[in-house]
Amino acid sequence: MDPEPLASLFVTLRRYAGWLDKGRPSATVRSSVDALVTAVDAGEDASQLVQTLEDDIARLPSGGVRKMLRTTAGGVRRLLGR
Repeated sequence: MDPEPLASLFVTLRRYAGWLDKGRPSATVRSSVDALVTAVDAGEDASQLVQTLEDDIARLPSGGVRKMLRTTAGGVRRLLGR
């Protein structure tokens, strides 16, 4: 698998997560993004971490950033084949 598309999605996830406020749900999303990137970089199975990220995103208030995060997380899931 070409790592470039996945790396691009991770950059996008981090950028979108950085746009969130400083509340607890937002901090949880940022932590989930970091854990997912770390696991994939280490070659670990990230299927549970992708699900956790998607669950954390679902806890955010509705809005444009939430939608962009959901779309990007879905792209990560597809590239990882999970």
